[in-house]
Amino acid sequence: LHYTDPDKVPIAGDHSGVTIDIISIRPPFLASIYLLFSYQANIPPNTEGYNVDIECKYQDKPVLHPFAFRTHAHTHGMQISAYVVRNDQYRLIGTQSPQRPQAFYPVPDKA
Repeated sequence: LHYTDPDKVPIAGDHSGVTIDIISIRPPFLASIYLLFSYQANIPPNTEGYNVDIECKYQDKPVLHPFAFRTHAHTHGMQISAYVVRNDQYRLIGTQSPQRPQAFYPVPDKA
C-alpha cells in the first residue's frame, strides 16, 4: 500500500492485501494491469504547465479490453489521459486527476 500521507495510516495498522488462489486449469479469460509510467520526466522549475508523453506499441496476442483506468502522479500531476491510437485515430481510454482518490475508475467506452 502506498499512502500519500503517512499520518493517514490507521493507528490499528493497515490490514489490506490481496489473496491469490492458484489453479492448474487455464481460465477462459485473462485479467491484468497494464502499467505505463515515466521515471525520467524532468519538469523544469517554475513551469506552470508541462506535458509528459508516454507511449508503447502493444503487439502481444491477447486482445486488450480496458475496463478501468487509474492514475498516479504525486502532488504535481493535474490531469492524466490515456488513448488507443490506431490508423491515426485516437480513442480515449480514460482521463482523470491524480489528485482524486486512487481507485480504478470505469472506462467510459469499453468497445
